[in-house]
Order: sequence, then C-alpha cells, then structure tokens
Amino acid sequence: MQVTVNLQSNYSYIPMVLLFLGALVLIVLLIIWAAKEKRQPKKTKKEPLPAPVNPRSRAMELKRTYDRKLAQLEEDCEKGAVSERKAYQKLSALVRSFAHEMTGIKVSNYTLQELRQAGMPQLTTLIEECYVPEFAPGNEGQAKEAIKKARKVIAEWI
Repeated sequence: MQVTVNLQSNYSYIPMVLLFLGALVLIVLLIIWAAKEKRQPKKTKKEPLPAPVNPRSRAMELKRTYDRKLAQLEEDCEKGAVSERKAYQKLSALVRSFAHEMTGIKVSNYTLQELRQAGMPQLTTLIEECYVPEFAPGNEGQAKEAIKKARKVIAEWI
C-alpha cells in the first residue's frame, strides 16, 4: 500500500500557534487599555478662577460711573440740550438705577411711600424733590442743584 499524503512534523505548526497566541494577547491588551482610557476622565486644562470681586471696589466703580453720568447730564443742562423737566426725569432714572445696582432692589417703579418703606431716606428725599418738576408741565425747578444733591447722595452711599 502506498501513502499519497506526506505527514508533517508536529513542530511545523508551532510558528502559526505562536502567531495566533501573540495576536490574542495583543487583542486582550488593547481591550484592557481601551477600557482603562474610558474610566479615566480626560485631563483638561484648568482655567484659572476669576479673581474675587471686592464689594468696595465694585461700589467705588459704580459711584464713579454714575458721577460721570451726572456730570454729563449737568453739562447737557448748561448747554440747553435738555429741558428742566427732561433733566429731572433723567436724574430720577439715574439715581434709581444707581440704587438698583448698589442694592439689587429694583426701585425704578417704586412710589415715594415704597421708597420710604425700603429704608433709603436720602434717595427718597432726592426723588421727592424731583417729583413736582418731573411731572408737572411748566413747573421749572433747579435741575443743577438737584444734580449736585444727587452727586452727594451717590458719594455718601454706603
């Protein structure tokens, strides 16, 4: 009987087995590495925290800002760019806006009674002086004096 098939040695398959085992180990290592990457949050560049705002410096900046606005209003009055009535209306709006920014209380629509109850006596007095010239047509006031008082109220605001 004649054998038509040549048998190969058992050791001839070793390189293929080693290659298969190496690929299997490589796949397992890749899976472990990928799982580890998913668990660890990506390191991002930390942005520096903003510097804390000093309430006093913020208040001083607001005072300077509104002082400039009042100076502009006073200049407009001197030039005749705004009428007395319009000046009082702008003055009232400016000091109410200032009070809102300083306290967080929206006093722009408060009546005099509500202002008194809010505990802002200087603001109440100033707004009270603006009422008649602001709302009564033809009733002229002293806008420049009222602006000076407003500057004083803002400067002395605590």
